[in-house]
Amino acid sequence: VERLRADGLRQVYWLPLAFAPEIAPEGALERKYELAYVGSDDPRMNPERHALLAAIRNKTGPVFIGKADPREMMRIYAQAKMVFNKSVNNDINMRYFEAMGAGAVLLTDPVRDNGVEELFDPKHHFVQYQDEASLLHVIDMLRQDPGRCEEIGNAARRHVLSRHTYAYRAKALLATVERCERCATATADSYVAAF
Repeated sequence: VERLRADGLRQVYWLPLAFAPEIAPEGALERKYELAYVGSDDPRMNPERHALLAAIRNKTGPVFIGKADPREMMRIYAQAKMVFNKSVNNDINMRYFEAMGAGAVLLTDPVRDNGVEELFDPKHHFVQYQDEASLLHVIDMLRQDPGRCEEIGNAARRHVLSRHTYAYRAKALLATVERCERCATATADSYVAAF
């Protein structure tokens, strides 16, 4: 958004990803997994993520690491105490919303200067790690304090359901459109910044 504004576009707004509660299972499920990760574990695509997942497999159990369709993924996350995330491009990916929406504690590497602080509070909604050692430390810390783990997961779920669903995004989009200035007539100059 800032880069587009710097290029001359005046009315540019961020519309983050969100959570789809309709694909979540109904009712509370037993949290049978210490940790879950649904996604790719291909060492050629992301060797750092693969190494972190290997460390999790060796030190933590029971875990779910693998692929699943969206509804099954939400069932898995709803059965997990923690969900692992490794941002690939400093991105706030879907896993933020899916894990928190399922009431699991999101464990993620830091995302810098990309809006995460506008959406979530790392002290209340998720937990960050820096490297393999700090990831394993955070996992152990939360395993030893199940009350804290549950507290973070519940706070994250309440926050996501109240501010980060697609229904909420649609309302925000409509409110933003209402605030936008309307150009009386478009000229060739109106399009230059976009190109």
